[in-house]
Amino acid sequence: VQATTIYPSGAQEKSGINITIDTHVSVPEISLALNNDTGISNVDGVTNINSPVLTISNIDPDAASVKATITNDNGELISASTASENDDGTWSFNVGQQLPDGVYVISVTVTDIAGNSATSVPVDIRIDTTISPVTANLLSSDDTGSSSIDGITMHKNVSVTGNAESGSIITIYDSNGIPVSTTTADNEGHWEVTLNSLPEGSNIFTITSQDAAGNISETVINIDCDTSTFVTNLTITDETNSGALTDLITNNSSPVITANGEVGSSVDIIVNGVKVDTISVGDDGVITYELKSLPDGEYSVQLVTTDVAGNTATSEAISV
Repeated sequence: VQATTIYPSGAQEKSGINITIDTHVSVPEISLALNNDTGISNVDGVTNINSPVLTISNIDPDAASVKATITNDNGELISASTASENDDGTWSFNVGQQLPDGVYVISVTVTDIAGNSATSVPVDIRIDTTISPVTANLLSSDDTGSSSIDGITMHKNVSVTGNAESGSIITIYDSNGIPVSTTTADNEGHWEVTLNSLPEGSNIFTITSQDAAGNISETVINIDCDTSTFVTNLTITDETNSGALTDLITNNSSPVITANGEVGSSVDIIVNGVKVDTISVGDDGVITYELKSLPDGEYSVQLVTTDVAGNTATSEAISV
């Protein structure tokens, strides 16, 4: 705008000012800072940080004031403070206090030097710093043998099942720390995976559960894979085998049979096709059993062993 002053003498003097008309301000946007949006996704607004930093974008260069407010999910004001401009020209807002776990609504209002104001679309953030513990067990149908809760199996391919926080990512690692399987806990928190081609012996797996906020729970399971058993060297003891030791003919009416088997296995004593008793293999791997008060005659004796994994073995029959 210019003005001209004309004096009585006819002289003129011109002056002017610049006027800027500004009726617009950009609507700001707010989100959790990428390195504060923890967990599986860095854009879902879920964090395990109680005092997170938020990033404010779409701020005009002529912004005079950038103010952020935090309310809880009941609409109660938690905090209202001014955001700061970083050296690189970006804007951020530090919550500045330890917020309890829960859902919070964040909004930002920008006012420029002309007095125009705009408020962001409110954004929900969820603070979650805890996770339900993950559990893991061998599926009962795969936990074979005398117990269904001892982690011993005769199967090479097994299912492991457990409970965890709903929606959490379940990862199974072998003893070398290599992930071998992954799944997601369902709405009820249940999960199940199949592990294939287990080697014989002890197999230790670490199971982790990670929720949307990045919290992690961990447990360990030991699966003992045992796919075979044995029973060998069935005979009668020298002490109860009268005469030649190789002919299994004796005048002792209560001969003692002996054999070797897997420690801890159960042993069915079979005489003439009928089970007469069940005993256990001794801690030294030796089986001994007295056949009591047998009348004269020939008897077919056989042993069937079953180990703790459920494997069975049958000896060759001997005639006594």
